[in-house]
Amino acid sequence: MGFSAPRTRVKGEVPRGFVTDFASVPPRAQSIVQKDGRFTPAAVVHDYLYWEQPVDRLTADNVMFELMEARRVPPRDRDTIYNILRLLGRQAWEQNKKDRLAGKPRILPEKWMNFPLDGYDWEELERYLIENPNLAQRPGGSVEIGG
Repeated sequence: MGFSAPRTRVKGEVPRGFVTDFASVPPRAQSIVQKDGRFTPAAVVHDYLYWEQPVDRLTADNVMFELMEARRVPPRDRDTIYNILRLLGRQAWEQNKKDRLAGKPRILPEKWMNFPLDGYDWEELERYLIENPNLAQRPGGSVEIGG
């Protein structure tokens, strides 16, 4: 999935098979913000930026804000989501960094993309990929900054 955020000067491609929860809404904020909606594509990009960390956290949050504007997320919802990210996003940022540096997978193998995974949760699939590293798909996305 391609993305471009001209104001923040960040563009790129989220790789096929990237695992996202569509909106990493902290438990304390789930009564305020739903986990999906018009902002969902921006949330996928945001999850990818939080995982790969090619930019700092503020820039990743600003990309999400800019992409929500482009998707015409209502200002009140957009501002609420952005403020929650700024207030509560650090824990997700740090956990993603820890998991990525530990070599945890975040991209489903190509052959798993064409059959239903109903009944499986990400933790179970992740554990299987860790135990069978030859199956893990390597990142295929990209992020460009500037220009």
